[in-house]
Amino acid sequence: MGANNGQWDTVNKLLEADNIRCEMVEFAKYKLPNNALDAGEIDLNAFQHKACLQKEIDDLGYDIAVLGDTIVAPPVPVLRQDHRREPVEGGGQDRRAQCPHQRGPVL
Repeated sequence: MGANNGQWDTVNKLLEADNIRCEMVEFAKYKLPNNALDAGEIDLNAFQHKACLQKEIDDLGYDIAVLGDTIVAPPVPVLRQDHRREPVEGGGQDRRAQCPHQRGPVL
């Protein structure tokens, strides 16, 4: 789960009539949700870069699939053209290193 999850409050309100509630689970590492989904520990992973998902399915043999699209987010600006992995000013993270399909320039 990321920092901005207000949309799930709306989803839960819409599902109240069907007695369904989405419970948010936070993972410490980027790849853990797919593992938990494949192991049956969670029922849904609502954030996923499709190319990274397919790579994990191919590499790790996960029996999971895309159900549909959730949120379309704008591109994240790249701070450095030389792809250095130095700490990002202000304590942020350069998350491109976590998936080989996200290492190129975004804009």
